[in-house]
Amino acid sequence: MSFEPEEISLKPDKSLTRADVEALLLQQGSPARLNLSGLNLSVVDFSGMDLSGAAFSYTHLNGANLLNANLEKADLRGARLNGVRGSNTRLAEANLDGASLIEARLEGAVFWKAQLTNANLSGAALRNADLHEVNLTGANLSEADLSGADLSKACLYQANLSRTILLEANLTEADLHEAILGGAKLHGARLEKTNLSRVRLVLVKLQEAKLCQANLSHCDLSWSDLSRANLSRADLSEAKLVETDLTGADLRDAILTNANFSGANLTEARLIGADLQAVNLSGANLTGAYLSEQQKALLDLRGDVLGLAETRTAQELSDLEAQHAPEEVPESPNGFVTPIALVDLEQPEPDATALEAAAELPLLVPETFEDTAATAAALPDLLSLVVALDPQSQGPDATAETSVPDEAAAPGLKLLIKEQPLGAQSLANLLAALEELYGCFRLIEQGRFAELIEFSRISAKRGEQPAALIITGFSSASGEIELASAENPSTSLQGLDGILAGIVRPEKPQGADPAGRQKAVEAARVLAETTLQSLFPGLDPAVRVMAAQTMLESILSLATGPELAPGGNPPGDFAPTPLPAG
Repeated sequence: MSFEPEEISLKPDKSLTRADVEALLLQQGSPARLNLSGLNLSVVDFSGMDLSGAAFSYTHLNGANLLNANLEKADLRGARLNGVRGSNTRLAEANLDGASLIEARLEGAVFWKAQLTNANLSGAALRNADLHEVNLTGANLSEADLSGADLSKACLYQANLSRTILLEANLTEADLHEAILGGAKLHGARLEKTNLSRVRLVLVKLQEAKLCQANLSHCDLSWSDLSRANLSRADLSEAKLVETDLTGADLRDAILTNANFSGANLTEARLIGADLQAVNLSGANLTGAYLSEQQKALLDLRGDVLGLAETRTAQELSDLEAQHAPEEVPESPNGFVTPIALVDLEQPEPDATALEAAAELPLLVPETFEDTAATAAALPDLLSLVVALDPQSQGPDATAETSVPDEAAAPGLKLLIKEQPLGAQSLANLLAALEELYGCFRLIEQGRFAELIEFSRISAKRGEQPAALIITGFSSASGEIELASAENPSTSLQGLDGILAGIVRPEKPQGADPAGRQKAVEAARVLAETTLQSLFPGLDPAVRVMAAQTMLESILSLATGPELAPGGNPPGDFAPTPLPAG
């Protein structure tokens, strides 16, 4: 029997196995001479195999196991790698132009200098992956998780990064010119010298962002949060920063030609060395900002800025920085930190109580798009709340039902969770999605648009104020849970009820049906926008679209999570709750 690739026809009932591939490798003598183009290798276990330089163009590799596989310099043009799994896969300098890697799980994979032009990586898990100098021109990375990934010097020109998770990612010197970043999560990302020219970053949360020497020309950053961001020597020419929060931002020596800062909050911002000659600062607040004498005189002539009388001088900024200058760590003659300094840097040992509590926490591994790291981190708090509310977890002497009397009078929602037995992870996902949706409605209701995109219950705002969505009753026996609002009346609770009323559950699991997943995403988007339009008819269209994008993940989580029915009634579909006209 011959295993020559050209003699194997590509048919649904004809696929190769690992043994076939190993036989071909033995026959060819080198993986670089192996040609598997156009063949069906779906679900094959390639773990640990050396396939460097092999030809896989237009090959079907859906669901394959690539754990520790070596595919360096492999030809994977147009290949189908949907749902492949395998951490630490080596794909350096591989050609993946036009390849499909939808929902691929390649955490820690090495793509160094790989070609991924027009590739589809939507929903892919690429946490901590090495994408240094990778060409992702026109690639689709929507909803992908690139947390901690190295994208330095990568080309992402016109790439789709909508709702992409880029937390703590390294984008230093990357080219994102004309990329789509709507709803992207960029908290903690390194963006020094990054090209973000002509990118729309409306309502994005970029507190403390590292944007030194970044190219933000013609960029729209309106209503975004750039508080304490480092924008020194950044190019913001022709940029739009209408009502942007730049509290404490460093804009020293930034290029601001024809930039629009109207209504922006520049409180305590550092503007020394920035040319303000052709900048629109009408209505901007410069209270406590650091300006040179020439800058202050120029703005005084205009008379259209706020807080000019309370600005500070360059000398005051110099004195402030001198006070907060870090102490130098003494070095030994060989350049390493001295033992004495090392003792000062050591972290204190955790006490026994903390160690014991940490040991009891469950280990959660996200397996789906909906099962986010935020949900996993929130689970201990959610479980504690369930234990406090569910009498069945407190022993046989507890009553059948319990509630919080002080808040029970608030208007609420009663839900029946039809999944039995109800798993802890399912409950955690459900509560996290409900609270995040409620929080989104609440931010809109309060006009806090700059906080919309990055909102989550474990965000930096956690702990500053009590959650407005509260659990007033829970029974693990019946699966019934009662939610109420701490604010009475609450438009946000009505919005949550409207979302629950309109959710359509997918017929198939999303991972097994990419087309169905796309329909589910579109249905969730329409539901979010329709509900927002009904609740807030006067909401700006651009804000409504961005808010709907923020809600997508939570709506999809509810659509694929435990099935819900109205509490206190026989199981069935939700009856839509009428929403107020205004």
